[in-house]
Amino acid sequence: MENLSTIVSMICSIMGVLIALIGTILCLFQWKESCAIKRCEYNDKILDDFRKNKELTDTRYKFEYNDNWYNIEFHGNNSEIEKEYDNYFLYVNYICFLYNTKRIKKKEFAAFEYLITRVCTNEDAQAYFWNLYHFAKRNHTICSFNDIINYCYKNKIIKKSFFKNSQNEYKKKYLNF
Repeated sequence: MENLSTIVSMICSIMGVLIALIGTILCLFQWKESCAIKRCEYNDKILDDFRKNKELTDTRYKFEYNDNWYNIEFHGNNSEIEKEYDNYFLYVNYICFLYNTKRIKKKEFAAFEYLITRVCTNEDAQAYFWNLYHFAKRNHTICSFNDIINYCYKNKIIKKSFFKNSQNEYKKKYLNF
């Protein structure tokens, strides 16, 4: 009789552990799904900004149609054009930051890839980044859009040698560095 009660006690203990283990696994699965849904909602919010925010949409179309925007008037004088492009680049840089730090998965990043590639391959954007990179370097700091530049390096859109020479004749030098 004592043996039977010991066996029943052990079976109850094992079943309790199994039920707790199954409950933990179900909770982890549900938590993982919840995180994935939250990431989707967050990514959709960022994409919505690119689709519905008039300023971002207007700037995006300037990249689409290769509008020449980076010139001597771009910097200073409380330039609205500079503010417009900086705002757009801040969004793009943030997306690149999330991707570079693996907070956005490759599949999720695919929704943004076209927008970012259009920026990175735009000659005026490259010239602007080149100027900011050397201006920041001269001031012993990191470029404001460093995550975009790093994304360009990693994906071989821009070669590292592109930024090496601060007197690059190919690029328009509009900042005093």
